[in-house]
Amino acid sequence: MPADPDLLAQLRPVRLPPELQAFAWPDVFAAVALGILAALVLLAVLRLATRRQETPLAIARRKLAAAKDLPTDKRLFRQAVLLDRLSTGKEQASRRPANTATALTRAKAAIGDALYRPGGANDPDAIDTAILTFAGSLPRSGRGA
Repeated sequence: MPADPDLLAQLRPVRLPPELQAFAWPDVFAAVALGILAALVLLAVLRLATRRQETPLAIARRKLAAAKDLPTDKRLFRQAVLLDRLSTGKEQASRRPANTATALTRAKAAIGDALYRPGGANDPDAIDTAILTFAGSLPRSGRGA
């Protein structure tokens, strides 16, 4: 529908209230503050979205280093808990590659020997190595232990 030029010429210009026509520093400061707040929210969302996730191997190294100075029985318990957390995840056991299953079997056997074999050789460093081998064979999924 075409506009009538005569009708448009008769319209008055848009008028704002006097307090909105004047320049106000508080409005400028409010706009800057809202812009900074929006930037901080965007930064927080981007940081969450782009954060690097820890690999299972890095998690295992960190947890084993923390348990290094514990007494042997407590260290063995921490190793067993770490192995359990690494072995239970989103992937099913049947979907794991053969080298991962073999590494898991070796690590579980080392812990089982240390726990249940009377007079068995309890070498926590060998168990650490078995756990690290298993953790290194896991895909990078970022799941925590």
